[in-house]
Amino acid sequence: MILQKYMRPSEREFISLIKSMEWILDEIGLKYAPSRHSLYLVRKKASIQYMRNLNEKIIEKLGSSKIFSVDATGFKNSRQEPSWTMKKKRKNYTKFHLISDTETKSLKSFTITPGNKHESPYLKELLGAIDTMHSLLADSGYLSRKNCDLFDKKGASR
Repeated sequence: MILQKYMRPSEREFISLIKSMEWILDEIGLKYAPSRHSLYLVRKKASIQYMRNLNEKIIEKLGSSKIFSVDATGFKNSRQEPSWTMKKKRKNYTKFHLISDTETKSLKSFTITPGNKHESPYLKELLGAIDTMHSLLADSGYLSRKNCDLFDKKGASR
């Protein structure tokens, strides 16, 4: 699942690639390439806590730098409905907030919220995973007096 996200092929392309390159199966300890349904079941069972634990293990191996970036993005929760069935103009979505290490490209911390929540209040929670920093790259959605004080406490320059 992680290899697929890293390589970014479609599910069909990913399974074809694994089937054609047996060394990948050997490397990840599988006899046979998984089916699309098997990949779906694994993704369905992967909890947020499991993903956090996996992320911590990856970070331990990569180490850390002092320059980080923070941002949030939205994901729609359902497929597009036909326009004639839409009663409300609002779309239902979930927001994924994250802070990442710009040098190792690792995800330091993340949280998931309803899509209508602003980014700014979640910065304190995201920064909890970081002891010290030199710089934090962020868009204006994170600019507030309270957040600037958080930057200062972590050692970031403005």
